[in-house]
Amino acid sequence: ISLYAFAACYDLLLFCSYLLFQNSISYSMRASDVTGPLQLVLFLFQWHKILILVLYAKTRILRPPEQVRAKAFDIALLTVTALLHLLFALHMGARGELVFICVGLSTMEIAKAKGFKLRHLRILAPLAIVLGYGLTVLEYTRSVQPTVTVGAFLANISRPSAVFGMRDSAATQIVANDYLWPSHLLITAMDSHEVDPGEVFQSNGANALMGLHYPYLSEILSRNMSTYIDRINGFAFYILIEGYVAAGWGGVIYNAVLLNVMFAIWRTFSSSSDHLLDRKSTRLN
Repeated sequence: ISLYAFAACYDLLLFCSYLLFQNSISYSMRASDVTGPLQLVLFLFQWHKILILVLYAKTRILRPPEQVRAKAFDIALLTVTALLHLLFALHMGARGELVFICVGLSTMEIAKAKGFKLRHLRILAPLAIVLGYGLTVLEYTRSVQPTVTVGAFLANISRPSAVFGMRDSAATQIVANDYLWPSHLLITAMDSHEVDPGEVFQSNGANALMGLHYPYLSEILSRNMSTYIDRINGFAFYILIEGYVAAGWGGVIYNAVLLNVMFAIWRTFSSSSDHLLDRKSTRLN
């Protein structure tokens, strides 16, 4: 089975799932609470971003040396896959998914050039501004209505005065959600000496699979707190808290090692010059 056939079937299944369950999908969904077919929908969406990165690597990074330009079919499939994920992410209000993909694509481009170049800054700086504004609009949209729609998101993009002018602006909410609550949870974890590396790996592993109904690590830690904190509260959770819970005061080393190992694996894959390896790694047999 080729990568293209797998990607096409994956996209079709995810698109059909979106059409069937779009009225049941929201950013407040948690894998530990969802039952029935929605488990499969969340599982497909959770791993769809990896497919985007692999297709991008296949199209942009891993082309045979004799192929100067990417094939039109490769570009079309990558575009459809990315737009489908964007549609799903906007409907769910999933900002973290979009950040993950952007970081992954940027890493591949930098690895392909064998280091950060000035031209990367000229491209990434405006893109970071656009992404930041888009994520702020998404936060605003999901705060003013129970279900995010693509139409509402697009309408709010042209209303910066509303996005930044409300009493609790979207930018303020992002700081609160992504940094205030994780910081609060970190202080609580330190005060109660919550160090349990087994729980970290068990929770992360279980939530990478489907149907186990295992709570997220943030949910486990916040059970005894007056304010409930779930996974939607915080990009900073994984930087500030997971390292401490996994390794105590050595958490900063845990974070550094984990991130560097992940980036090293991805950099090796995205900058490989072994074309046999490249072809094998983008096939399913």
